[in-house]
Amino acid sequence: MNRFSCVLTMVVATLSASSDHTAWAQKDPAKDVVKEGVPPLETPAPKPVDPAALAKEITQMLAGTEADYKEGIARAEKILATEPAKYTSTSARAWLKALLDAGRFEAAESLALKTILAAPSESTTVEACQAVRVRALLGLNKPDEALANAKSLLNVSSLATTSAAILTVAECLNAAHPGDVHVVKQFRLEQIAGAKIPEPASTQPAPLPTTTSPTEKPTAESAQNCPTLLQVKIDGKVYEEAFKKIIGEDYLSLVAKGNLLLLADRIKDAREMFERAYGVGADSNLVTATENLARVIKAEDGTIGRANAWIISLRPAPANTAKPNKPK
Repeated sequence: MNRFSCVLTMVVATLSASSDHTAWAQKDPAKDVVKEGVPPLETPAPKPVDPAALAKEITQMLAGTEADYKEGIARAEKILATEPAKYTSTSARAWLKALLDAGRFEAAESLALKTILAAPSESTTVEACQAVRVRALLGLNKPDEALANAKSLLNVSSLATTSAAILTVAECLNAAHPGDVHVVKQFRLEQIAGAKIPEPASTQPAPLPTTTSPTEKPTAESAQNCPTLLQVKIDGKVYEEAFKKIIGEDYLSLVAKGNLLLLADRIKDAREMFERAYGVGADSNLVTATENLARVIKAEDGTIGRANAWIISLRPAPANTAKPNKPK
């Protein structure tokens, strides 16, 4: 190696060593090592979600473009699966209305069913969602399915909303039997006859009646006083899995089971659940526990008269404030 080559080699080595030293010197050890006694910086906690604001946002999405709708329906379904207690009442109804108004009937029917299965103890929500299912099925031109679900709606409806449910059944009968005016007329006559209050209508608390006669035991059939409804069959398989998941014996669990059984048209089993719910919850839930039993009577008959008679019989005299006798 000549003298020039040796000098060049030494220069290159010196520059390389100098570069490594400079890189090391530029590092700030304080950034890589947590100082003793000083905690690391914490990531700020995410702001809590406002359920009302989120629900409104999803409602707008469901009524928006196709892309917005897809994102909105995915978020709504996730919420129902993870946090149903926060959203199933007012929020879910707003979402379903948005879907119906937008003509997205298949999505409305599906989301309504998922809402029912997520919160079956909320009787008013169950009824509202079942009404949406009927409306969506009519929109999908599925009159037979709509009629079966309308019968479920009548079963689960409160006494105050029974008239609206009867009209819905009549609408579905008309759709399922186009041009047959007789079937709707017959249903109307059955409802008029069944609305009459049996005599005597006592003003004193009475035991829960069984079926069309106080001496008869409840049957597995529903709508005993309404032959037109008696012919409408319901496939209750969609409620089975949700029913099996409810293992509690508290008031709300029993009400949830009872509502699912009413929807499935298993009226005898629904009566058992609501009688048990009355037994454990009448002291603190007297009004709703009594209403549940009246709904069972209505479903057994397919008409309102006997249920109304029983409610009238529970009205106390001015000096009597006793609660109804427990069902026998």
